[in-house]
Amino acid sequence: MSAVVKPMRFAHSEGHTDVCYDQTGQHLLTCGSDGDIRIYNGFDDSDPVSIQAGENVTMVAVKDNRIFATPDNFAVQAFTFPEGSPDGILTRFPSTVNHMCVNQAGTLLAAGSSDFSIKVVTLEDNSQKSFKGHAAPVLAVALDPQDMYLASSSCDGTVKIWKMENQAVVKTMNILPKVNDTSAFKTCRIGWQPGNGKYIAVPVEKEIQIYERDSWNLSFTLNKEGHTEIVSMVSWSPCGSYLASTSLDGQIMIWSITTQTVLERVQHENKFPITGIAWNPSGTKEIAYTDNQGQFGIIENISTKSTVTKPSGSEGTVKASGENGYMDDAMMATAVADYESDNDSLVATKRRRVKQNLIDDEAEDDDDDEDDEFKEIRKLKAQLAAPLDFDDASNDVNADTASEVSVKKPAVVHVPVLPSLQQPFQPASTPSHLMHRFMVWNSVGIVRCHTEEDDLSTIEVEFHDASTHHPLHLTNHLNHTMAALSSSAVLLACKSQDDMKSKLVCLHFGSWDSSKEWVVDLPSKEEIEVIAVGQNWAAVATNKFHIRIFTLTGVQLSLISVPGPVVSMSGHNSQLIVAYHAGNPLPNEQSLGFKLFDLSTQQQIVADQRIPLSRKATLSWIGFSDEGTPVVVDSVGIVRFLNRSFGCTWTPVLDTKSQLKNKSDNYWVVGLEERARQIRCILCKGSSFPPTLPRPIQAVLPLQLPLCEMSTDKGEKEENWMKSKLMSYSYKHCAENGFEFDEEEAQQAETYQIQTLMKMFALACKSDREFRAFDICELLPNQRSVSLAIKYAAGIRKMNLAERLNELARRKAEEEEEALENEFDTQYEMQQHDWRSAPRSLPKKATKPRVREQREEDEDEMEDENDQDEYAEDEDDDSMTINDKRKSRHSSASDDGKPNPLLQKISKPSKSTSSPSLSSSQGRSNPFKVLSPSKRSRGGKSFLESVEQEQKAATEATKNKQPSVARKNNKKKATKTAKQMTLLSPTTKPDEPAEKDDKTDEKPDEKPANTKKSGFTFWLEENRPIIAEENKDASDGELIKLSMKRWKSLSNEEKKTWNDRASGHGQDSDDKKRKRENTENDENENVNEAVITKTAKKIKAAGENNVSSKLAGFAYSKS
Repeated sequence: MSAVVKPMRFAHSEGHTDVCYDQTGQHLLTCGSDGDIRIYNGFDDSDPVSIQAGENVTMVAVKDNRIFATPDNFAVQAFTFPEGSPDGILTRFPSTVNHMCVNQAGTLLAAGSSDFSIKVVTLEDNSQKSFKGHAAPVLAVALDPQDMYLASSSCDGTVKIWKMENQAVVKTMNILPKVNDTSAFKTCRIGWQPGNGKYIAVPVEKEIQIYERDSWNLSFTLNKEGHTEIVSMVSWSPCGSYLASTSLDGQIMIWSITTQTVLERVQHENKFPITGIAWNPSGTKEIAYTDNQGQFGIIENISTKSTVTKPSGSEGTVKASGENGYMDDAMMATAVADYESDNDSLVATKRRRVKQNLIDDEAEDDDDDEDDEFKEIRKLKAQLAAPLDFDDASNDVNADTASEVSVKKPAVVHVPVLPSLQQPFQPASTPSHLMHRFMVWNSVGIVRCHTEEDDLSTIEVEFHDASTHHPLHLTNHLNHTMAALSSSAVLLACKSQDDMKSKLVCLHFGSWDSSKEWVVDLPSKEEIEVIAVGQNWAAVATNKFHIRIFTLTGVQLSLISVPGPVVSMSGHNSQLIVAYHAGNPLPNEQSLGFKLFDLSTQQQIVADQRIPLSRKATLSWIGFSDEGTPVVVDSVGIVRFLNRSFGCTWTPVLDTKSQLKNKSDNYWVVGLEERARQIRCILCKGSSFPPTLPRPIQAVLPLQLPLCEMSTDKGEKEENWMKSKLMSYSYKHCAENGFEFDEEEAQQAETYQIQTLMKMFALACKSDREFRAFDICELLPNQRSVSLAIKYAAGIRKMNLAERLNELARRKAEEEEEALENEFDTQYEMQQHDWRSAPRSLPKKATKPRVREQREEDEDEMEDENDQDEYAEDEDDDSMTINDKRKSRHSSASDDGKPNPLLQKISKPSKSTSSPSLSSSQGRSNPFKVLSPSKRSRGGKSFLESVEQEQKAATEATKNKQPSVARKNNKKKATKTAKQMTLLSPTTKPDEPAEKDDKTDEKPDEKPANTKKSGFTFWLEENRPIIAEENKDASDGELIKLSMKRWKSLSNEEKKTWNDRASGHGQDSDDKKRKRENTENDENENVNEAVITKTAKKIKAAGENNVSSKLAGFAYSKS
């Protein structure tokens, strides 16, 4: 029965059309020049599903519920099947995609383009491999069913076989005619045999050549009674036994591989060229095809007309039936497979028998039996090969003499693996072979290059800040391929061409004369690889491993040699970073090093350290942040930031791939801003580089360190702290090296870092992780921030933690004191050195007394200030006894005679060791002031006694207001001295000597003349024994808190009773001193509230600056 050809029907508008089946064979998919993909439920479906994919779709394929198409946007795009929803772009090319195919397993997709390249995409993770080697546009690609090889045909007349593992060319066959236009992609569609991929079919002129796998030798040719016009494409049947071929005259032929003859011939009704052909995978022997007029049709009931009968009886003969007397291909394949299996088993048996002959005396009989079996197999092989007309010279062997099987050992050849070194590139630039490309895109501006069809090239320079310079439009006469841009100049470079040497051109914006451009020719045979420009310098890296540094006026400044080929480099202000190959890398890896120079001081900041890259990744961008910190980005999308700690190591700060929705997309990095903690980049849909037109939109990504437990509050706060710490290292580096930076921003960064640590501390306290909380406090930079943690711990009743933090605060205060003293000593030595270097006309003897006199004057001023502070402090604490004051003096000194470092004032050293203090304009406290005895006594009191004393002081403060300005100033100074006081007292030794204070000894028991008690004080005196008896295990501090709570719970009438008693007690003395405008009840109420408030907030330093105030507010924040 002959094949049935159904009439063709229109599917798309006139133009190239393609067709394919889904995996079940139920649906037909077509695409055409109208940009639609149509899904037919069978050939007779009159209402297909239509998908708009673009303006012109040339190829379509379907696999695992996904449709793959090649629209006119130079990309391979995916859609869902059968819904037809867009599913992302798999890959993108800079030119037209000519052919595409999916492997047999549905895991790989290969595509060839007119840009001479091939890409293989892994559909699971969208990873890509690039194959480059053709010298003309790629016509077709075919994937090996075993995924070991890739075959491709090209307009350069070659068919190449590639190794998938290392993208190397295994075989190149020059068998095709060369063509000059890309319209030839309608021809030379090659294909692998399904199953084991034993054969590959290549249409050559009017015949089809079949090549054998591995050896790549021509096995046979299908040309007997074949095509009369050029064969355009071939397509294998799902079983691999048949091959369909088409020609430019619209003829379709079905070939039998086993017989190498034509089984069916079908002629297009109008003899239009066939542009697409596909077998139905369901095994129904149906073929769909399309033409160049937008039509498609099917051929049904393709008959093979061949059968096979199994061997019967002991003769083991094979009988063929059918028109030509040949076996069916499926039966032939089964027979050959059975033979190969039996042959392999016999070879193994023969080896065992031969080995056994060495120790077995009956080896001769065994050989005879083996020979009999081997003879039967040889006979079967000869019978099977005879009707196929194969060259059976190797099979024409006398079966009687076939008694041995020889096995050749394969020769082992050790081939050295050559490393694939990354080629030099300009940061933030697109490939130079593109007609429209970005030469550079950075924080200053954009440089674009446009090449027309007549090879006329222009360069456009655009600035983000219009005040920097007006836009430039330059004619690219020298064919510049590299550009670098800064706020001072634009740098252009080209490689040597014919008789012209490699040139460097600089356009200087800040030149005040008429010559704003200069050109430099490099020496002969020296090519420019990479260029960079800074604030007042320009640098060039060459193929001679040289770095040539010029000033912006063209003066040659330095010549530096690097250890390997330069990969890339970038500049910022006075800094230059150079990346180069530092050694022989591992396969598919890169071994890169870098150098960091400061050209203003002619110093090398970082010397020959490695750049970390991800596995099988290359360097894709290198540059600086807006603040001047080096940053690198690899091809996997990992952004790394130079960490100034740990000896200038690299820290990953973002994975751009994790921010993408589609796996085929990429982010093209152009800059980084540390202040905002953001990276500026451009989203590239389905490609690695952005198009120039329309102008791409710049996106901003926040930094995100790859820490553990990022979904928790703990991980989030730790990430914020690490980011702020990285930024603080940059400010510290700028301060140490004299670079310019904003001190206010540095202070804000430090404040944010402290706030983040305090949040981490609060979270640890809420989680009952006191040891972790203490560990976090050790990261705080100073004693004042630890004091905030002490207050927070005391507020949530974690007294054990507060006590340990008190010791930490004392240690940090000692460290600060020591650092401050060292700073003063250094400044004094420098000042002394300046005095000694006075003019020589002055006698040396006159210089020393003047220095000594200056030091004594400074000490006298400090003593006067201390006396004023002590006067203010004595009036607050004059109710203490002499013995208490002496004890407090003993407790304020440590074992080595040092004063308590938690107090702001530092004891005055002797005149022989005194150092000049800084003036008040410098914003520093005087470390040589003498501590007052009353201030020392506070350090020796327990927490409860301190609270009671503060209550009394608060009560007296509401009554006694100093009218004089001097009294107010002294109070401010006395309050300022309390800013370093912590919650608990330091450990002291009672037998240490203490200095005597004359003012305290003269009037040891002096008290305020009229001390008025509040209603709360009367109530506490009577009810404290009762509260203490009810709470026997409570500490003094807890008793005070309970008393406060009970007082607040009293009704207004009860409080009024106690207030009346208090007002009656001190009414006479109060009337003598002053008259109040408010009533006595309101006055006492205010006093009570002042006492309670003062008791809770007394520990807060009154002289804290704005930063400490904000932090203190955060410490008490319940949010």
